[in-house]
Amino acid sequence: MILACEDALSLRLVPDALWELVEPLIPKFGPRPQGGGTAPLPDRAVFTAIAYVLTSGCAWPDLPPPFGVPFQTAHRRFSQWTKAGLWRKLHRVGGFPRWQRGTSLLGLGF
Repeated sequence: MILACEDALSLRLVPDALWELVEPLIPKFGPRPQGGGTAPLPDRAVFTAIAYVLTSGCAWPDLPPPFGVPFQTAHRRFSQWTKAGLWRKLHRVGGFPRWQRGTSLLGLGF
């Protein structure tokens, strides 16, 4: 039941057309130098969780559990992707105008 709602919410936050623009821009996961750790979560799930935080205005620790992404992971990837210039690249390929319908990330300076 909740999963169906999350799927609908996830698709509204990150429609397939947006994901097609985003996916090739996301930096590839590299293994940790010290080894260990857990397998990385799917990029789309993390990107969707980040989109939720940025568009809803909730604090990172308030990220709802049904997204399946710990808030620490979402925040860490947000920081990594910001340093890698993901948001700027997404803006250049025209991802934000399509994403802005119903959301507003540009007000956050991205």
